[in-house]
Amino acid sequence: APTVEALADACQARVLGGDPLQWQREALGFVVAAMTLPNLLDRLVEGAVAVTPGDRADVLLGVLSAQASGSFPPVSGLFRTGGLELPPSISRLLDGLDSRLPIALARTDTFETVTRLAAVRGRLDPKSERKVETALALFEEHVDGPALLERTAVRRSSVVTPLMFEYDLLDRARSDRRHVVLPEGDDERVLRAADTLLRRGVAELTLLGEEPQVRAKAARLGVEVDGAQVLDPHDPALRERAALEYARMRAHKSVTPEMARDVVLDVSYFGTMLMVLGLADGMVSGAAHTTADKVRMATALVRERRPDLSVEGPIQYDAAVDASVARSKLPASDVAGRATVFIFPDLNTGNTTYKAVQRSAGALAVGPVLQGLRRPVNDLSRGATVRDIVNTVAITAIQAQA
Repeated sequence: APTVEALADACQARVLGGDPLQWQREALGFVVAAMTLPNLLDRLVEGAVAVTPGDRADVLLGVLSAQASGSFPPVSGLFRTGGLELPPSISRLLDGLDSRLPIALARTDTFETVTRLAAVRGRLDPKSERKVETALALFEEHVDGPALLERTAVRRSSVVTPLMFEYDLLDRARSDRRHVVLPEGDDERVLRAADTLLRRGVAELTLLGEEPQVRAKAARLGVEVDGAQVLDPHDPALRERAALEYARMRAHKSVTPEMARDVVLDVSYFGTMLMVLGLADGMVSGAAHTTADKVRMATALVRERRPDLSVEGPIQYDAAVDASVARSKLPASDVAGRATVFIFPDLNTGNTTYKAVQRSAGALAVGPVLQGLRRPVNDLSRGATVRDIVNTVAITAIQAQA
């Protein structure tokens, strides 16, 4: 199926609004929205594009209201025809609604617009992430990769690129699938990452939240999370089971079952208890919540414990990575200018540096990865991207394999 963006290009429509990511949604059909609103609402189809005459502001507002309500099938976009501009009062109203639905204005009439849209065929391009993920999943499922490499006689490079690292990461996680819980089940980035993880078969997933709201939001975003389990911390049976176990574990701290019932309503605690109860193997959290527990930094005397490692320090970052700077600051060092592992004096310094490199150089960043815990639990930055979440879930699944 073509994307909404491809449809807009085909009829030379002008973009009026909508989230950039939503323009990559697939259009699964068309609804000519020319009838009265009550009749139209009954005919909305999930994934369809609504095409309405440009002078029907009532239809535009009705479709947007239907999407906001969550009680009607989510459409992929809305095209207005005839090149008619919206009245200023309606434009002001739309600005206040802050809708993410793609809206476009075509200069042609309704019949010609629909004819052009129906002639568009779906194509696989780099911006169609959902199609790319589906293609990769099908390739991995039906093609014998090692046999193909053997037939093509391709020598494996000793240099590991970010793309190769990600591929190996997902492949290792997929080889022995584990169950990972994602507490922030209603976060858009988490839902998009869940779509990718499920398509690629990386891990079994549990999303936390109220199931109708989580699945409705996924539908509005155009992502598929049908393969994920959705659990609500307010579910009486699960809440009681988690609370009793938490109270038992924290009895030495005078935690009673009554106190525990309130504690486990927090999604991070609830997700942790799912692991304790054996209902999940790992957890990835932090996309929308700050981490409550502080991780104590341990200072290791590397030279004393591992004299076989090439270690230099203290050393500034420029001297560690830039050979020309290293020659002037530490000319006798075998490490300066060629360092590949960096140990920072504290967590804040490490966070600042890795985020600066990631954002300015487009580098691949995986983590943070927490160590020393009984079960794998990894923390996300609140600025985490969908790609970050996918890779962190893969790391967590691999840790759970050990």
